[in-house]
Amino acid sequence: MKDYINFESYLQDQNHTDKTIQQHLLNQTYFDAWAIDKGIGDNCQVNTATVLAYVQQMQKRELTVGTINNRLNGLRKYFSHLIDLELIVKNPAKG
Repeated sequence: MKDYINFESYLQDQNHTDKTIQQHLLNQTYFDAWAIDKGIGDNCQVNTATVLAYVQQMQKRELTVGTINNRLNGLRKYFSHLIDLELIVKNPAKG
């Protein structure tokens, strides 16, 4: 996956705690690994259907609702970051 600019700096600018930042970064790596496995090499190509497929995969793995929501929250922040960079126009994780 391309790291367009530092997502960590973006989160720091939003005054997130170090623990929250680390969790969002970890959640992003989970998504990136899944996306690469599915042949998605660029997060700017992700759409709502892609995010829904990711949620279905997490449900199949029987992750808790809290874990799934936490990962989706991180994705929303990441895609908001891409919107701020004007790389995408719509956040695919906001349904």
